Amino acid sequence: MLICKVKGNVVCTIKEPRFVGYKIMIVRVLNGDGAETSTEFMAVDAIGVGIGETVLVNRHGSSARVLFGATPFNAVITGVIDSVYYKDKVYTFNSK
Repeated sequence: MLICKVKGNVVCTIKEPRFVGYKIMIVRVLNGDGAETSTEFMAVDAIGVGIGETVLVNRHGSSARVLFGATPFNAVITGVIDSVYYKDKVYTFNSK
């Protein structure tokens, strides 16, 4: 699992039928303290997140299969992160 920041979304007019009904988001991996890395990839949004939110991403095909059955998904957004306790500090995200 990875901590990521949602940076954007992908719009497809035609896509694999198993993707219908799901948003495809561009996410950037964060360090434990919330600092952005240079690693970005696409993930299917299973929960309805927005751009700018800090999320939990399962980046393994077997994780996607548990949620969706036989799917072509490699990375799935499965949670919104409110805070992280890392190296004796608490980092808060997605504050309203």
